[in-house]
Amino acid sequence: MKSGKKSFSWFFKLLGQSKKMTLDIDFDDKTGTTDFWIDAKVFNKEKNPIGIVGICLSLDSALEIVRQAVPSKNSLLLLTDADNNIVMSSRGDEFGTSLKSKLPESVEKVKGFPQIKTWETADLGKMIYAERQISGMPYKIVLITPVQDFLPGIFEMIRRSILTTIVILLLTAFFISFVINKLTARISSMQHSFEGIAAGDFTLTLETKNDELGQIAVFLNQMARALQRSFLSIRNETLRMKEVGENLSENMHTTTNSVRQISLNIDGVKEQTITQAASVTETAATVEEMIDTIGRLNGTIESQAISVAKSSWQ
Repeated sequence: MKSGKKSFSWFFKLLGQSKKMTLDIDFDDKTGTTDFWIDAKVFNKEKNPIGIVGICLSLDSALEIVRQAVPSKNSLLLLTDADNNIVMSSRGDEFGTSLKSKLPESVEKVKGFPQIKTWETADLGKMIYAERQISGMPYKIVLITPVQDFLPGIFEMIRRSILTTIVILLLTAFFISFVINKLTARISSMQHSFEGIAAGDFTLTLETKNDELGQIAVFLNQMARALQRSFLSIRNETLRMKEVGENLSENMHTTTNSVRQISLNIDGVKEQTITQAASVTETAATVEEMIDTIGRLNGTIESQAISVAKSSWQ
C-alpha cells in the first residue's frame, strides 16, 4: 500500500476532486519501491462518483534509467510534482523533500532561458539548475549539476543528456498514454455495464481478466447473477399470488351469485307463505259462514218440525 494511502482520507479527497483521473508517484518505505498510481473515478447512472479504481505500476526500472542518465557523479536528476516536492531522484533518498531544499536562497536566472538558473558554491564552483515540464502531466524534470563536470566535453554531454531526456520522456509518455487509454476503455466498458444493470438488465456481464479490474468484474458478475435469481424468484411468486387472487375473486363471484339466488328463493317462499295464509284465512271465513248457515238451517228445520208436530196433534 502506498505510504500516502494508509487511511481512507485519500479516497474521499480523490472523490471530491473535479478530475476524473489522477496520477501519483509514491515511494513505499516498507518495500523500498517507487510506484506510479493511476486512479480513476467510477460513476453511477446519475453521473455521480461511487468509487475509485486504481492501478499501480512499478517505476524501479525507470528509476534505474534515470540514475544511468545522470551526466556526472556530482549531478542530480529529479522528478518533481506540481507542489515542487521530489517524487523521484537519481540518488534514491530525496523522496518527499521540497525542491527548495536543493536551491540556495539567491539564484541568478539566465537571460532568455527562464527555466535555467545558476549560483556559486564553495566546493563545486558554479552550479546549473535546469527544469523541463512534462507535457500533459503535473510533473517536471530537474537537473542540478556543477559546470566543472562538463568542461572536458560540455557540448557532447549536453547533447547526450538532452537526447536521453527526450527518449525517456517519449517512452514514458507513450507508455502512460497506452496504459491510460487501455484503462479508460475498460472503465468505459464497465460503466456501460453498470448502467445496464442499474436499468434492470441483469444478463449483462463484465469482461474478466487477471488483474484488479478483472477481480472487480468477477464480483460484479456474481452480484448481477444473484440479483437476477432474486428478481426471478420474486416474479414467480408474484405470478403465483396473482393466480391465487384470481381464483379467490372467481370463488367470491360464484358465492355472491349463490347468495343472491338463495335470497330470491327465500323471497319466493315468503310470498307463497303470505298467499297461503291469506287463503287459509279466507277458507276459515267461508267455513264459519257455512257453519252459521247450517246453524240457521238447523233452527228453521226445528221450527218446521215443531209446527208439523203441533199440526199432527190437532
